[in-house]
Amino acid sequence: MKRTSLILFFSLGLTLLCGCTKNEDNETLNIPSSCTIYYGDKYQLNSYQEWKSSKPFIATVDGSGTIVANHAGGCTVSCSKGSCTVNVIPTKTLYNEPLCETNLTPNKITNKFGTPDYWSDDYMVYRTGLSSTPYIYYAFESSGSHRFKGASVVVKKTLLNDLCEHLNQRYARQDASYYIWADEYVNNANEITKYVGIREDGGIGGGAMIPLIGPNNTSMWYTEYYRVTYEPANY
Repeated sequence: MKRTSLILFFSLGLTLLCGCTKNEDNETLNIPSSCTIYYGDKYQLNSYQEWKSSKPFIATVDGSGTIVANHAGGCTVSCSKGSCTVNVIPTKTLYNEPLCETNLTPNKITNKFGTPDYWSDDYMVYRTGLSSTPYIYYAFESSGSHRFKGASVVVKKTLLNDLCEHLNQRYARQDASYYIWADEYVNNANEITKYVGIREDGGIGGGAMIPLIGPNNTSMWYTEYYRVTYEPANY
């Protein structure tokens, strides 16, 4: 009788041990290789682990495997049992984001967007064909190395709320009193790499200055538009 009980106890223990191993394997298999989440939404991984995110600015994850989409972009969440690539999609897209990186060259711009509508040593201007955001342009220093100064998007003032939502979904608001945003902290020194701001350049009645589109390639003022600037932080 004792021998039978011992065998049953041993068999039960072996079954429980095998069951735990099987569940752990299943848990690993249940982690998807990637997921797509809209801004502001959540995604449940159904895996209780010590999770971490490669870019909390883009998405955070807690111990229950709940991913929260914070800003548009991509990152990876991982634990000891696997990882998942996260792609956060914005729900508001007023225009395509311009290039903005240190040492950006005209060749990089034309390779992506083609020949601009207006081009000089100082500016490259692209027409979008949209009345809401009619121009995107890139500015360079007029002499010396022609260093990249920044990009600008011309946006109708009536779209201010949409514009702010567009930027909120992609960048971090820097000051509640001003229309200034910045991108995530992307390097080991925790430095911001670019700033985004909404500006009225002035001119008659305020508005946005658009270079090279007037008669004889003169600059023009559009009083019903903002100029949204993208500037490298180290310029």
